[in-house]
Amino acid sequence: RTGKRALHQPQLERFVGELTHYLDNVTAIVELGAGKGLLGRVLQDVSAISRGDRGALPLVAIEQRECPTYDSREHDVTRLNGTSVAQGFVLDDKIPHGALVIAKHFCGNASDEAVRLILASERVALAALAPCCHPAMQWDAFCAREAKGPLGALLTEAHFPVLLDLIALSRHGRGGSSGRDCKRWESLQALGADSCYRAGRAARVVLEAARLQQLAAAGFS
Repeated sequence: RTGKRALHQPQLERFVGELTHYLDNVTAIVELGAGKGLLGRVLQDVSAISRGDRGALPLVAIEQRECPTYDSREHDVTRLNGTSVAQGFVLDDKIPHGALVIAKHFCGNASDEAVRLILASERVALAALAPCCHPAMQWDAFCAREAKGPLGALLTEAHFPVLLDLIALSRHGRGGSSGRDCKRWESLQALGADSCYRAGRAARVVLEAARLQQLAAAGFS
């Protein structure tokens, strides 16, 4: 099957599977960029099972855009619309101590905003981010411009657009693209599909390792 469901459902299942065994050790689920809150609601339902008599974890769904409200079946949900980091949003004003913060498909530099929110918080116990749309990122908004060690040598303002181009090109590396649907067809032909794919994967690892470095420096393991 094709379409968004075929893409997002396996990702959602993997995300939930990775987090399920942590749900006993947090006090709430906080979903950034929640949209309709599907991921948060699934985790909330799983927590109701795993926590037994303690009941489901409360869900705080944070979304800047106006989205449909939750239906009457939802329990213990706080919905926050119309707020953003640029407007001075403070995460600790909205969440309890010991919260799990999640963000799936937080596109481009939105994941950098999420990292900044988490670093500014004294209440986040666990964070799980699934970034996407790396080619849409801007250097000035990247949270790890001062990465340390070998990452710092790779992550310079001059190198940054090259990494993004490699990621964009890698999306065609194993997709059977032709000159009609790939603007970078000449580069793809020159490097070869497998080389493009591997280079793009490596570029993603560099960017995410730098974001992780920022969190690790703040005490996240």
